[in-house]
Amino acid sequence: MPSRDDQPPSAAARRDELRALTARCVAGNEAAFADLSNRLRPALVRLFTEKMSAKPDLADDLAQRALIGLWQALTTGRYDESRSAVTTFAFAVAHKVWLQHIRAAGRADAALTRYTRLVAVSHQREQQPPAEPAQHAALLESLRSALAGAGDTQLTDEERWLVRNWAGGQSDRDLAKVMGIAPSNVNVRKQRAYAKLRAYLQRLGFGDAPADEAGD
Repeated sequence: MPSRDDQPPSAAARRDELRALTARCVAGNEAAFADLSNRLRPALVRLFTEKMSAKPDLADDLAQRALIGLWQALTTGRYDESRSAVTTFAFAVAHKVWLQHIRAAGRADAALTRYTRLVAVSHQREQQPPAEPAQHAALLESLRSALAGAGDTQLTDEERWLVRNWAGGQSDRDLAKVMGIAPSNVNVRKQRAYAKLRAYLQRLGFGDAPADEAGD
């Protein structure tokens, strides 16, 4: 493998230019960071779309978050040039952003399941859901209405029935027996129904997990 000294001058020149640009960013030069961002963004977007299978809009958003994280690291002394090139460091920041996104999505799904179960149980018992903090009351009411057939949820009658019964405690296998299909098909239909519910709640402004479900 050729040493760095054997590399073409153009490659060495680009490396030196990037190092100088990074040094200006470390000093807090925003114009330099805008230049660095323009160079790194395409590679970060490709990382999220090709390696992590993110949709284009999400990949662009995650790339922006990674660049913000990179800027914070550069300007607060958390980047050490002797340990890695700025491009390698940027990919490490992007990986951390991806893990944070996955954890947040998992918390949101867990919160949705929790509140759907509260609504399902209250529906079965013909009573109001248990008292919840004020900031969650609107979410509970929106879920209750959605499962009752109100709102533009795009849920079919079968999907509402499926969500209510699964959230009420029935397993995929139990539901499969009633529906006459394989448990794996139940899971597919259930996930499709939950995706519609999430999209509906996001349109209503419930984009994040409830506060008591969130964390680092």
